[in-house]
Amino acid sequence: MSNSSPKSVTPLILEPGHSRRVRVVTLTGFLLALFSVAVLPLPQLLLIPGMLLLVGAFTYAWRNHHALSGQDVTVRLDSDGNWHWQHGEQSECVELLGDSYHVPFMVILNFKTEGKRGQRRTLFLTTDNIEPDTFRRLRVHLNWQEGKRNQSQVEY
Repeated sequence: MSNSSPKSVTPLILEPGHSRRVRVVTLTGFLLALFSVAVLPLPQLLLIPGMLLLVGAFTYAWRNHHALSGQDVTVRLDSDGNWHWQHGEQSECVELLGDSYHVPFMVILNFKTEGKRGQRRTLFLTTDNIEPDTFRRLRVHLNWQEGKRNQSQVEY
């Protein structure tokens, strides 16, 4: 069975902003966790550090995750099928991992940077932090890639 898919893909540029939905869910989860720790029957010597750890983790996530902070992150799929991650002035080639996930209202793209250390990067997209047409095109591309991957596993 021959693969009749084109050798090049339509370039795609993903420039997400902050997501109001992700902010609401994160803030709600943080407040529930904080309340849960606060009502535990533990001595204050243990409660206060636990609450401070939660506040620190929340602050770190809010400042560093693009879906919460609206940081400038650009991910580009070029016509050769190569992915590029750009954060500020730094740009690097990345590989899309197979554990990426997509449903009609959300896409989670997991990437690995090239090189020995191969850091993991995650791009979290929802219908409210990216242009609707770009979101649709990305989902179509991911479905096409998934079908292509499944087809190659069936072929002998």
